[in-house]
Amino acid sequence: MSTDPARPARPADPGTPASPAAPADRPWAADTAYRPGDLVTYGGATYQCLQAHTSATGWEPSAVPALWRRL
Repeated sequence: MSTDPARPARPADPGTPASPAAPADRPWAADTAYRPGDLVTYGGATYQCLQAHTSATGWEPSAVPALWRRL
């Protein structure tokens, strides 16, 4: 990295910003690709996706806390 005072150091890369969240009224569905930050409803509750994945029967938000956080 250059220490030339005429060229200020670049700030650290903050990483890829989160994807825009889906509307909260979007119901969870199997065989659907979800990205971190996506919001869905399931069983009357709203959940936020924590990890990118394609949903499957048995991976409902209430059953897989590694993939979904209840809000």
